[in-house]
Amino acid sequence: MPHGLRCALIATGIDPMYIELAWPYLWPFLERADNRLERPMGPSAILTSIRSRGLQGWLIYDKNMPVAGIATRLQRHTTSGELHCQIFMVGGSHLSEWVGDFLAKLAAWAKSEGCCAIVASGVRSGWLRVAPKLGFSPFYIDGPDQVWGVHI
Repeated sequence: MPHGLRCALIATGIDPMYIELAWPYLWPFLERADNRLERPMGPSAILTSIRSRGLQGWLIYDKNMPVAGIATRLQRHTTSGELHCQIFMVGGSHLSEWVGDFLAKLAAWAKSEGCCAIVASGVRSGWLRVAPKLGFSPFYIDGPDQVWGVHI
């Protein structure tokens, strides 16, 4: 379908109180991302972490159909002490169509939580190609990973 005919994709945060309702939609996307982690967390650890607000779950919808799922987490930078919102796991499709809406909503939410930056890391060529286009630039090295970020 040509881009102009697509319905707008909408990003929405999942209230931890309702994670059980959203979980059947979120987990299939996060599972793909979890499998790429050096130490996969597994579904039960991720679900528990979202319930306890250690992670935040996000879904991207095209009409009423989920097309992507994301997990974020708040973390304090060890050197600067700044609070960052890390895009921790991403799975799904149509990134170029929803990433703008997602980042705008994530930035507003992260600011309200006291964050000064959104960060992400990854070695996948897709991320390395898209990060600069989204305003992300290299922030720091974390072990083997280059962490990219954008101040909010």
